[in-house]
Amino acid sequence: MSYLEKLNKEEHITIFLTTQYLEEADKLCKRLSIIDVGKIVASGSPLELKREIGADSIRISLENCQRDNNKAKELIKTLTGVNEIIDSEECLTVYAKNAGLLIADIVRALDSTDIRIGSVTFSSPSLDDVFMKHTGKRIRTEELVKAPSAMWGGAKEVIRNDLTF
Repeated sequence: MSYLEKLNKEEHITIFLTTQYLEEADKLCKRLSIIDVGKIVASGSPLELKREIGADSIRISLENCQRDNNKAKELIKTLTGVNEIIDSEECLTVYAKNAGLLIADIVRALDSTDIRIGSVTFSSPSLDDVFMKHTGKRIRTEELVKAPSAMWGGAKEVIRNDLTF
């Protein structure tokens, strides 16, 4: 049992934890809130927030995202199983049930129109996906390490966690 868990269980202390590391929040917190530009945009247990996504995420990088973005979205949304498509830092993020089965269809559809794929990755819902859905961006922890002073007063996204076990 960690020191924080011990304080919470034995001393009945609620702990507020601010972190940019979503894996940490997922492991330590029973409830959390995502704050974007000073406003709470999502709140609940990590499991509730991940269930809200309701689908796996497929991140697609296109060789020419600016040119091919809209055409790719039009093609992909015609495929069975696609729940939602949003613009993302990679280029597109597609939310779908059973993403692993849909990837081949996406690749074939884009290839048939000469849209070149840079990369495709997929994963089960995570707090990163929740953050992306509610803010439109991903937390880049490597940038936080390079410029830690941005965390104190300059950060626009903060995770507030009510750590209760």
